[in-house]
Amino acid sequence: MDISNASIGGRIRKICEERGYTREQLAEYADISPDFLWQIETGRKSMKVQNLARVAAALAVPADYLIY
Repeated sequence: MDISNASIGGRIRKICEERGYTREQLAEYADISPDFLWQIETGRKSMKVQNLARVAAALAVPADYLIY
């Protein structure tokens, strides 16, 4: 089980690609900046629980799916 920042970011990117979302669209849906989302996707930054919940809601997946 890999719960590193990079693996969480990779799962977010994968779901975005599956759903056809651009980084800008997901950032808007999750109410975060596209630059911050890029940093999350590349594993450069971690996120607070509130941002994790917003991203999960924007992707319509449970937060634990992104973590685990």
